[in-house]
Amino acid sequence: MELESLQDQLAESLVRLQCEQLQEVCFQAKISTEKQTKKHTLIRLIIEAAEKAVEDEEEQVASAFLIRLIKTAKELMQINEQPQLSDDITSNVGALASL
Repeated sequence: MELESLQDQLAESLVRLQCEQLQEVCFQAKISTEKQTKKHTLIRLIIEAAEKAVEDEEEQVASAFLIRLIKTAKELMQINEQPQLSDDITSNVGALASL
């Protein structure tokens, strides 16, 4: 996969995450957040680390780094969606019970 395409996928994934999830991506990528709590700042730190990897590392290494970040972001998105699904099911069961 082309590095630019991977960078685009990463950016798309990051904007869907909450601050806590972005901090987890930073932790997994060994990016110092210096206790940043603003979403756009965390996204910028991750994007800058990805760009540095693309510029400084061999293509294979940079690609593996980007894929790992994308995978982490997607896993965090899925974890975030599961409680929401559970809440939806609970509310649907409650609505059915009231019929």
